[in-house]
Amino acid sequence: MKSAKYDRIRVSIYESNETLGAAAADDLADILRSTIAERGEASIIVATGNSQLTFMKALRVKQGIAWDRVTVFHMDEYLGMSDQHPASFRRYIREQLTDVVHPRTFYGIEGDAHAGTKNRQISLLAAESIAKMKAKGLNVGPGDFAENITTENIDLYRLKIGAQLRVGSEVILEISQIGKVCHMRCDIYYQAGDCVMPKEGIFARVVKGGVIQPGDIVEPTGGPDV
Repeated sequence: MKSAKYDRIRVSIYESNETLGAAAADDLADILRSTIAERGEASIIVATGNSQLTFMKALRVKQGIAWDRVTVFHMDEYLGMSDQHPASFRRYIREQLTDVVHPRTFYGIEGDAHAGTKNRQISLLAAESIAKMKAKGLNVGPGDFAENITTENIDLYRLKIGAQLRVGSEVILEISQIGKVCHMRCDIYYQAGDCVMPKEGIFARVVKGGVIQPGDIVEPTGGPDV
């Protein structure tokens, strides 16, 4: 490594992308450990792109980081892009970091029309609602409406604000919004002249975080009229 100073900025030059990524991961790991020890929690903003791959690879194997006390944000997203799209930055961060280390929370930027404020952390849509769009001749399935969770055998849009859902063995969600206003028409709307997400999709805030897996049971646990 070579080091030089330009005005007041100290610049380090590494032999390869791998050594640079490892050094950056070392620095962040130290900051996270000390911040959590001092404050009990930490928040980070991470970037995306090929330049970050070696950094992510090194960071996710660091020991001694209490990831369940870390909140992760990211920098940008394509407007209106689903987080299932191969080019989505949120998908990148999930695959390269958060699905491996399982932080307390990962906040996606509002390029996903369904993300944003603390009261719209998670979007849900029933498989039965998707079936209504399939009946209109659309080739759609789970995730095509950019919902985070697809459920079965629950009348989601009939739940009341404040009702709670348990997902898997540990995650608790609280319903914060029923339906939404579409400010931009999506491809599904133009194909069918309608879209079920604004009417039957619901949004929730995370009361208790944790790890969820495909096939986990989703069930109401309490709240208004549940």
